[in-house]
Amino acid sequence: MKLLKYIFVAFSMLLFISFVGEETAKSSKGLQRDNTAPEIVLSDLSVQLDLTNFEEQYVLVNFWAAYDASSRATNVSLWNELKKMGTKDVAMVSVSFDDYPSIFEETIKMDGIDLVSQFNEPQGENSELFKEYQLEKGFTSYLLNKSGRIVAKNVTAEDLRRIMN
Repeated sequence: MKLLKYIFVAFSMLLFISFVGEETAKSSKGLQRDNTAPEIVLSDLSVQLDLTNFEEQYVLVNFWAAYDASSRATNVSLWNELKKMGTKDVAMVSVSFDDYPSIFEETIKMDGIDLVSQFNEPQGENSELFKEYQLEKGFTSYLLNKSGRIVAKNVTAEDLRRIMN
């Protein structure tokens, strides 16, 4: 019976170490703090945003998709937090990687978000933008300083409150 307990404990520790290693690997993938964020160019060329044009503001760049519940919830949470903060110091640029603009538009309506800061990349995960930001699997958000450098990654509403206060 003692042997079974030791095996269980050892197995649990291995799972934990594996999980921590995977989470560390996830957070180290893609662009990192102090990198300059690439400009945002959507495949249909209707939008081209040079993120350094927001000279007097921080820019919150968020990538998401309607089919990814976690990234969608983050998008709503960040948008609501900025609205609640009422600050002019942070501009939001949010890009959905939904393949169909109709899904993107319906999702924005259902979530009650203003379209002004929301954009859709219809080529989804196959787009150049997805590759430039090295998103691989999953989505993230970046807070950029006034010169377009990344100051925070995987930003939450709580992080935004803490950083901007």
